[in-house]
Amino acid sequence: MLDALGNLGDFLGGLGVIVTLAYLALQIRQNTQALRRGAYQDLLNHMATLNAKILDREYAEVVVAVRDDGLDALDAVDQQRFSNHTMSIFRHYENAYQQYSAGVLSQAQWHQLSWPIAALINSKGRFEAWSAMEFQFSDEFRSWVRAQVKETESENAA
Repeated sequence: MLDALGNLGDFLGGLGVIVTLAYLALQIRQNTQALRRGAYQDLLNHMATLNAKILDREYAEVVVAVRDDGLDALDAVDQQRFSNHTMSIFRHYENAYQQYSAGVLSQAQWHQLSWPIAALINSKGRFEAWSAMEFQFSDEFRSWVRAQVKETESENAA
């Protein structure tokens, strides 16, 4: 009789462990999904902040001037402002790239975030600014941006 009760206790204890592990696995999965959603939202919020800068008419004029004529179209102060803004934009994209590489962002999320890079690179001023600062970024991200440049050049040549 004591053996049967001991076996029943072992069985119930094992069952309790299995239920607990299943519950923990579910909690970890939900937490991971929440962290991924939060990371994506943070990236979207940061991009909105960067884009808000262009709503300023004075700065928008700087962006338009440099788009076709390059950095030489700006005085030293506007060149610095533009370069700093460009650095912020590319840091944002490098962060997103690293999150995508680590599996935090899905392929679809990365695609939604990354497509503007081609438009940025098509701007003469952004390309000049990127070329001057690219050494400050990771090798992987630089390679990815270079691939975007080549793809854009191929599309423009066709």
